[in-house]
Amino acid sequence: MRCPVREEMMRDEVDDFCGWFLGRAQRLRRLALDAAADEVLVELKRVDEGLALELADHGELRELVVTALGNPKLFDVVRRIKSTLGDVPSWIITALKPARGFDFVLTTPDGGRIDVSESFFESLETDESPPQLVIRIFLPAEMVTQPDIKWLLRLAVEAGIGEEAASHIAFVEAAPEEDTPGDPLPIEVLGDFVAHVLKMNRQ
Repeated sequence: MRCPVREEMMRDEVDDFCGWFLGRAQRLRRLALDAAADEVLVELKRVDEGLALELADHGELRELVVTALGNPKLFDVVRRIKSTLGDVPSWIITALKPARGFDFVLTTPDGGRIDVSESFFESLETDESPPQLVIRIFLPAEMVTQPDIKWLLRLAVEAGIGEEAASHIAFVEAAPEEDTPGDPLPIEVLGDFVAHVLKMNRQ
């Protein structure tokens, strides 16, 4: 159920954040990345504690990615921030983590390295109604037991196919490569696979 009062408060909080950011955008552009990220994050959390950000420099431009950390309930808030900010000189404003592909290496806390682009996956469904999508990614056996491997794989999936698409995956699991079935799919097609599943579920 929608709450008009809560929605109006959220709009005010978004407007406050955007006004704050626009008034300081050029100074924030000149700050070191970490310092700028810390300042923006404090103000972003005033909109909602579930929001976060990523900052990166691309030549003369600095990119602000506002993320809902995969929470679909906050996607509209993130989009509202982007639309309210509009075009900001020297900045790229991105709503939700974009799809960047899987051409990267994942480093675990214990120093393990996974070339994500060479990974394969299979899909499963939960017994719930409606069923939820589960993705199982096959890794070298020693990587499956790495600390926080499921969380790291979730981040890898978000980076690869984008935050919005990844939100349709209920769980991401890790399994040893020796358990790979005969017809696994390469990780590079995961985005297309999720889009296909969504299309089939809408029919």
